[in-house]
Amino acid sequence: MGRFSDDTKERIRERIDMVALVSEYVSLKPRGVDDFWGCCPFHEEKSPSFHIRPDRGLFKCFGCGKGGDVFRFVEEVEGIGFRDALERLASRTGIELKAADPRERARRQRRAELFRCSALAAEFFSEVLWSQTPDGERGRAALVDRGISEETAREFGMGVAPDSWDALTGYARQRKLPLEVMVELGLLRPGRRDPNRPYDFFRNRLMFPIRNEQGKVVAFGGRRLNEEDERKYINSPEIPGFYEKRKLLYGFDRARRARPKRLVVVEGYMDVVIPHQAGHAEFVAALGTAFTPEQAKLASRAVEEVVLLFDADEAGTKAMLKALANLVTIEGLGVRVARLPEGMDPDEAVQRDPELLEKALDEADDLVGFVIDQALVGFDRATPVGQERALKAAIKLLARIPTPLRMFREAVVVSKRFGVPEKVLRAELAREEAQVRQEARRDQQREQRSHQRSGSGRSRAGQGRPSGAPRGPQGPPQRGPMGPPPGFDGPPLDGPPPGWGEPEFNEFGEYGPPPASYGEAGFEPPPASYEGEPARSGPAPMGRSRRMLGGQRSLEREEYLLEAMLGAPDAVAQLVEQGYGPGDFSEGTTQRLAGAIFHLAQRGAFTARDVMQSVEADDERALCARLLGRLDEDKHYSRELCDLDGMASLRRQRIAQRKREVTRLIGMARDKETKNRLLAELKELHA
Repeated sequence: MGRFSDDTKERIRERIDMVALVSEYVSLKPRGVDDFWGCCPFHEEKSPSFHIRPDRGLFKCFGCGKGGDVFRFVEEVEGIGFRDALERLASRTGIELKAADPRERARRQRRAELFRCSALAAEFFSEVLWSQTPDGERGRAALVDRGISEETAREFGMGVAPDSWDALTGYARQRKLPLEVMVELGLLRPGRRDPNRPYDFFRNRLMFPIRNEQGKVVAFGGRRLNEEDERKYINSPEIPGFYEKRKLLYGFDRARRARPKRLVVVEGYMDVVIPHQAGHAEFVAALGTAFTPEQAKLASRAVEEVVLLFDADEAGTKAMLKALANLVTIEGLGVRVARLPEGMDPDEAVQRDPELLEKALDEADDLVGFVIDQALVGFDRATPVGQERALKAAIKLLARIPTPLRMFREAVVVSKRFGVPEKVLRAELAREEAQVRQEARRDQQREQRSHQRSGSGRSRAGQGRPSGAPRGPQGPPQRGPMGPPPGFDGPPLDGPPPGWGEPEFNEFGEYGPPPASYGEAGFEPPPASYEGEPARSGPAPMGRSRRMLGGQRSLEREEYLLEAMLGAPDAVAQLVEQGYGPGDFSEGTTQRLAGAIFHLAQRGAFTARDVMQSVEADDERALCARLLGRLDEDKHYSRELCDLDGMASLRRQRIAQRKREVTRLIGMARDKETKNRLLAELKELHA
């Protein structure tokens, strides 16, 4: 994240009324001058143990141990990151945030425009729904058919997209919204014949605004109002750093405000709306077919238990099994599985038989029990084959549990169910754990090989790009060693490139522009061979093998530097002061892990354990765990980092790689403007 000045943070601390802020969540009582107490908002208690000292700007709970400053309080109580807490408190105090990095300022301005356009689009759809127009009448009739009250529809901000090709477009022009941002959000599409005349993407649909965890609209889902429409649902496209399905849960912002003891994860919008209307505020929906690790981590910020309630058909069962594989890796999150009769959705269960839903949730099976039952489908539990099949399924799941205590607890359950001695079960678990580690190593090796093949040029859509960085038409080309080549910016904002016809929808009803081709970007297609060398098959020439070995050594050097940063976290602050960052690492897992470490260093002191807890992706966690296992107390990590030789060498290598890449692109460029930009960048690199 971009750094904000310490002076800005201090002004926020000085201006914030901590008593007023905390009183929005806790009933406080004074016990003296600048001494307030109340019941902790982070755990259940009867006697107040939550203490704040507004004169110092600090809070502390003597029951659960949580404490910190005003920023930490907002992070914990709202389940958000430091950046969001900083922005929220700055808005509350009327202080304008000025990022030290110009790129960060541009990023924040772009996000503000995305939020503004999304909010006004939601306002437009809502106005149509409650208007006395044919479109509004169709929408309200659909609400009645599905049993949704007006109060519930207004609470969720539901709306209607008119049966028109230019209704939202006209509204955007009237409100002077940037059409290119509306296109980026997927609300408008560029015209096929005239790119300067966009048209509405959502037409004749009941609209469901999708909000982030702070309650801001970031995307939309649209359900057909005409049953003859082939696509039942269509959805907004993902925008890296703004709207990513795997990181959000539909309805989570409302569920968190209700402070439930558990979250019930379902599949669809209606499966959330109808239960909420019936008083089940704990229902949220996964935005896709599977419950992701990022969504599980989001849920763990609000509750200690998750109940999965997917459809009872084969697809729902597969989604649930995949979700369980993600959930077991999240520490401190209990998991249970509830099932309804086949063919019945949660919203139908609420309307037809509320007691049936309550019973299903109360009788939810534990994690291991569900996996065992699914493994035994078609087999007899009493037979040796059935028992072995179920036992293998349970062991495969248990081996992915990160905490030894939880693994041991679940293993005891399995041991008792099957009458298998714990010693035998532990031996099988050890073998399976080794297999899991081996699979993680293979995945990492495949990623390394992929990186070596792709080099330092243009990455595939979104891979290895820092969260929130503009891609394609959303921003100017990135400069420097790690950016995509200038001139390779994707399709222009005011219309699709030639040959871009009707959108192709995936299984979720989403669309996205195809990647730009070499011709569209101003480059000749890459030749099959270089420097007159005939195309060949079979083993690579010796020179190329040396380059691959060099890439392997580079990756080993990067991993050692990451190991040193984990071994001497206090020394990372000096790297930040010297201007080093994740951009000095190769795109991929190493760069993302480096980004997490530098992010923590910018916030203050941290430990290696903090790094492990902050990373979410499986490959990042696997790499971090492997590096932590290599830490050696006899090594002088701090001294090796502080002399900066390793980081300087790494930066020199990245610049050299970029020089080679730019030189190659200059030879491929076929227009003067692109070539001049590349020559200018090459001159900067040599400087």
